[in-house]
Amino acid sequence: MELNDEVFTLLALVVPLGIAAAITPTLIAMQLLVVAGGTHWQRRSLAVIAANAIAFGIVIALVTFGFAQLPDAGTGGGGTLDAVIRIAAGGVLALASIWFFVPHPEMAERVRTSLEARMSHASIWVFFALAFYFSITDLSSYLVLLPALHDITASSIAVGEKAVVLAVVLFLALQATILPPLVRLVAGERVVPSLNRIYRWVMLNQFPIVGAVCAAVGVFLLVTGMVRLG
Repeated sequence: MELNDEVFTLLALVVPLGIAAAITPTLIAMQLLVVAGGTHWQRRSLAVIAANAIAFGIVIALVTFGFAQLPDAGTGGGGTLDAVIRIAAGGVLALASIWFFVPHPEMAERVRTSLEARMSHASIWVFFALAFYFSITDLSSYLVLLPALHDITASSIAVGEKAVVLAVVLFLALQATILPPLVRLVAGERVVPSLNRIYRWVMLNQFPIVGAVCAAVGVFLLVTGMVRLG
């Protein structure tokens, strides 16, 4: 299937949102801890990726199906409904960023101790369950993805081309769990100390990281939503 200019234009719109949706500190930290762990890191990391993919896949499929029922599906988008979705998602993200910028040391410590307590003895199914829980409850990432998914359903490109773009968005959104094991596979054992340092930094800054993403994407969606509304 040959991709046309409309597909590449749509990709330019949705790829940044797919990347932003992948910035999920709890999933990143969990996979870093797994990958920097013992001899079973390969199986555990695959379980984390699978859980992440299933959870995100379920939500993305449901939202995409819902958006496909809207009156602007397949019309090329750019109407009032498109602007409203971007403004609503952007507004919620911008407001949520305020909460994330407030320090929550007790909550952050609970997440850290919970992950590390399971590291030495938990089965792959425990890691699967934890990753699924972190993924399915990752509301900030889903809010980031809403405008991207609506852009896809509203686009006038062919269904097959929409499926390709949707697959790209899902793949990018899964990078929180895909990249750490890839780095370990390529770089080998010598990268483990660096992965541990990154893990500690992510754990220490997990809420400000989410806050920064919510604020940046929220402002972007608000501005672009206003532009499209005008």
